[in-house]
Amino acid sequence: MDAEIAKLREKGLALKDEAKTRWNEKMADLKAKQEAARKKLDELGRRAWAIPRRVSLRLA
Repeated sequence: MDAEIAKLREKGLALKDEAKTRWNEKMADLKAKQEAARKKLDELGRRAWAIPRRVSLRLA
């Protein structure tokens, strides 16, 4: 019985370590995507302000 419990504990620890590794990889990937999105939004924001707009508010 104790041997089975020890096996299950080892398996549980291995699964926990694997899950933590996957979590860290996903978080690193998401952080990279977030940074790329921020850069793109910053670039688009600067571009939007640099484009002259002609707005006509004529009332007929």
